[in-house]
Amino acid sequence: MLAQQGKLHEGIEGFLEGIAAEASGQPIGNHPEVNYCASGQTGWERDFGAGTWLAEYWNFDNSMNTGNFGANIFVGSPDAYEYTSNAYENWGNSTGPAGQSNFFGTRHTATINVPANCVMEMRLRGDDGYALYVDGVREAHHWSNHGTTTRTSTITLQPGENLVMVEFYEWGGGANIRLEWRIN
Repeated sequence: MLAQQGKLHEGIEGFLEGIAAEASGQPIGNHPEVNYCASGQTGWERDFGAGTWLAEYWNFDNSMNTGNFGANIFVGSPDAYEYTSNAYENWGNSTGPAGQSNFFGTRHTATINVPANCVMEMRLRGDDGYALYVDGVREAHHWSNHGTTTRTSTITLQPGENLVMVEFYEWGGGANIRLEWRIN
């Protein structure tokens, strides 16, 4: 399964290039007014700038086995999508963005531009399964059915564009996913 091998799902980069033209003429995540590596930044942040994230949503049915179904969630066109300032969602037991309260998946993708090497801590929390990828490398995950748990990774972003992707699925009960970051 691609998600469990630490690889980006095939086609995401091409897909992002195609929709970047829709997002006010700038590539997604290219926000020069946001200095992601500013010194003195100590608290946890969740916003990356308006319209930074492409959030895609898929529905699936409960016949999938959570042990090996990750790559099967994110196939075909998403059932819904939007542009957001963060990968921070709390649906509780409410209906998810694609119309189901259970059995849905999300993928939030952004390109983060940094001027120089930057050591960043990224904290990912979720209920149920989730994974964080930076430049195609899986940095944190907990891909199983569970209540809210947290995983934190220290990541060195390279100068230029860094592709950040958060994948999440909701199986049943409460549903939330949140990515927060701070400079280390």
